[in-house]
Amino acid sequence: GPPPGGGGVSLGDTACYQPGCALGGGTPSFGAALEVFNQVMRLWEELGITVHAVHSHVLDAQSILLHSLPEEGPISAKTLVVPVGSCDESVRSHTLVFRQESPKAAANATDRLAKFGVEIDSRGELVRIGFGFNHSRVDTEALLRAIHEAFCPMARSGRGGVSSSHAESRGKAVAEE
Repeated sequence: GPPPGGGGVSLGDTACYQPGCALGGGTPSFGAALEVFNQVMRLWEELGITVHAVHSHVLDAQSILLHSLPEEGPISAKTLVVPVGSCDESVRSHTLVFRQESPKAAANATDRLAKFGVEIDSRGELVRIGFGFNHSRVDTEALLRAIHEAFCPMARSGRGGVSSSHAESRGKAVAEE
């Protein structure tokens, strides 16, 4: 109950806030996350990393993948939700999305790629492949090999797929790591 001599707080009472803390709530649980964010931003500034540089790096990595995707299959040009050339590529999301026949097919695609060490996810009938500044040309080439090995019969038999030199010729813009 309420403390002795006090009536407590009732619905409709006016809330009083410490100046500058109106959005803090009862428990400032965002404090640690905000501190980590601020430290990372300071480090980025020291290293000369910008949002534009990260976005450009991601788009370059995606370009390697997009220009070497198989035409058919679960992860292919045919299943890409936002096809190449259908939007201003400079504003493409950092997540490429591939529509499957069903949620089960999407889960199967992610499971097959997981066997090759590829960590992606699915939501409903959508397979999502996210890119970040931590992904290198080597990572993108490994992803391409995994896609071809998992879903292209000729690649599995050793008669097809994507070579490292082919992917490299498509993605010269990716900064060397």
